[in-house]
Amino acid sequence: VEFLPLVVLFLWLAVASGHEEEEEDEEDEPKHPGAPLIVLVISLGFGVVCKAFLSKTKIPYTALLFCGGLALGGGANYDKADTQKPMFRSVRAWDLINPHLLLYVFLPILIFESAFSMDLHVLYRQLKQVVLLAVPGVGLSTVLTGVIIRWLFWPSNRMTWLASLMLGAILSATDPVAVVALMKELGVSKYLGTVLEGESLLNDGTSIVAFNVFFSALKDKDGGHDVSLTSIVPYFFRLALGGPVFGGAIGIAISFALGFIYEDANAEIALTIFAAMGTFIAAEMVTVDGEQLTSGVLAVVTMGLIVGSRGKTRVSSSVEGDLHAVWELLGFVANTVIFFIAGLIVIDRLKSDEFLIDVGKVLILYIGLHIVRAIMLLISWPVLSRTGYGMPTSNIIALWWGGLRGAVGLTLALMVEEEVEISENIRDVVVFCVAGITCLTLIVNG
Repeated sequence: VEFLPLVVLFLWLAVASGHEEEEEDEEDEPKHPGAPLIVLVISLGFGVVCKAFLSKTKIPYTALLFCGGLALGGGANYDKADTQKPMFRSVRAWDLINPHLLLYVFLPILIFESAFSMDLHVLYRQLKQVVLLAVPGVGLSTVLTGVIIRWLFWPSNRMTWLASLMLGAILSATDPVAVVALMKELGVSKYLGTVLEGESLLNDGTSIVAFNVFFSALKDKDGGHDVSLTSIVPYFFRLALGGPVFGGAIGIAISFALGFIYEDANAEIALTIFAAMGTFIAAEMVTVDGEQLTSGVLAVVTMGLIVGSRGKTRVSSSVEGDLHAVWELLGFVANTVIFFIAGLIVIDRLKSDEFLIDVGKVLILYIGLHIVRAIMLLISWPVLSRTGYGMPTSNIIALWWGGLRGAVGLTLALMVEEEVEISENIRDVVVFCVAGITCLTLIVNG
């Protein structure tokens, strides 16, 4: 619990430095530097209320948080985000936060906490199932989803093939944050939970790699540069293979370092936090000739699994309980804030010049995503049923319905939104579709 003030301070500093500056004509207004804290405190307070008093309802915790964010974002008036309305200024600060910063602050915490606590024996037995769903499964889903998107927006020609595949990559993977949160709340079996959690972690890394490939290619094409398969394929494999190698090396080093710290809870816990955040930041920032070298998500997943298996045995016995408690707290705070903020951000993006037509297309896309996931699972079922602990029909249905999309996909869409080299039509479609699908999967499927 003693780490909670530091977590709140870190999140506040991130938002205060990450949102866009005000217009020049507002420079004479007195600022409220603490404004971002208002939404942060509200989200944590709302999370405590949902966890403590609404836990007996049938509505999942993450869906309640998302709806709370929707309500706050929908009630905010940006025109009154002045010195007299610090609440609206706070909402606007979070709404305008740099999407890269959202990934850098929340994703490493949530991914490491999940990977660190996984049962490696069960994961090893079910590794073939997880890899099948997370790698070729995501590839197939990306292509099929891209075809649906291209077909939906063909008459208006608002989405090119590259843009359709990029959006397909965003929507083809289940969100690890949403899936893990729902899985823990529902208390599913260890075997099904491991497949769901392992798939969501790995396929998120795969989809982000695919997204980066199509995103970079789309920027180059719209910027007038040549795009070829010979440049895309090496880039994909460099990200897909570089992440695990980099994360594995860091995981071994951190596990080794833990053995030299004895009965010092603060140092041992701080080292794991440093490892999670540092691995993600380093992996995302390392570039070669201006291009990203590794995948931060895959690096943190690999590092977390290694520290959870080899490093955990080198943690002092008196510190192990505190270590798990701190990471559960960090996971709870990050999970609570990111779903509340996701709802706040989504409500402002559900706008379109052809609103009813686009809503209809999102509903068709929502149905199409379930059909695509069903096709992928049916094709994979013969292998799934013969590997690991098997795959009964009930688990297949749970895998099919549990394909939630959440804050990670929304953050990728916001990255597209702020990229001026991509045409405005494509940016609008991507943000609207991801916002709509996020709402539907979290509220309906959740």
